[in-house]
Amino acid sequence: MTMSNMNTEFLRRLKKEDEVFVVTTGSQGRKSGQVGRVIARGPKWITVTVPNNSRGSKFCVETGEENCDCGYSDQLWENEATWMAHVERAKAWEELRQILIDHREPPANFSLSDIKSVTKTLGLERKSV
Repeated sequence: MTMSNMNTEFLRRLKKEDEVFVVTTGSQGRKSGQVGRVIARGPKWITVTVPNNSRGSKFCVETGEENCDCGYSDQLWENEATWMAHVERAKAWEELRQILIDHREPPANFSLSDIKSVTKTLGLERKSV
């Protein structure tokens, strides 16, 4: 799940003492989240503390990505509901992708016009070369 689909507007409004939802990726790639609190705010970085980390971690104001050199960086989300909506959307998209992969041919009642319409609706039209 990428951050590119994340609404980052809330990051610009965050101030000291605001609650956020911090999503951590573990070594096995599993994601988990917990409530954090903003303890400092600067022009480029937001420092957030979570239980068992009173020192805090720095997150980019523009992307919500943690400032770290490790393989997995934490992500800031507005709240748990926003994160869960993102997870559900990503799962639904992956299920749709898998259905399309599993069906090499379009359904008999799905016309060329239908295919072009869906492609356009999704914003996935290929540019002509």
